[in-house]
Amino acid sequence: MKKFIFLSIIISALSLSGCASKVYKSEAFQKKGKFALVQVTGQTSGFGLGTKEDKKLLTTLSSVIYKELKSTKHFRLISPNKVKKNRTYRRLKTDTSESLLSLKTAKGYKKFDPRDHKKDMARLFKELKVDAIIIVSAGYHKVNSGFTLSGLLPIPVPVSAGKANGKLTLSIVATDKNNQIIW
Repeated sequence: MKKFIFLSIIISALSLSGCASKVYKSEAFQKKGKFALVQVTGQTSGFGLGTKEDKKLLTTLSSVIYKELKSTKHFRLISPNKVKKNRTYRRLKTDTSESLLSLKTAKGYKKFDPRDHKKDMARLFKELKVDAIIIVSAGYHKVNSGFTLSGLLPIPVPVSAGKANGKLTLSIVATDKNNQIIW
């Protein structure tokens, strides 16, 4: 029995390690390249925020992300203003697909799929003189702990006890000029 438990722990650890592993092309870090943050999107439903508050939250997050990425020694990050003022970037068509959980964008950024804009992406890389672009997608979540008696009592208001904590999940992807994911 002990061997079975030990073996199941090992198998679980190995299967979960794939979820948290880093996937990148090491050659992208051989020389100090120049990167551009071109997209910051997020899904914030569940907090009862309006579009204005969503944008404010994502814009604040984009500033934090820029500051943190700017501090790395592995690449140089160009200014978001340089990206946002770029003529090719401004002309990019924003993805307007809507769904139940549609992504919102930080102020000044665009939501687009680089694979759908190959010519514009080539021009953007050339004009900005960058080696890669960075796309960030954020997910805000609410995690409840405690209990709720909703529908069990004859009163129309749910009764609950506990607390709610906000959680943030970031997906950060960098792609090169050939639209290959480097990390």
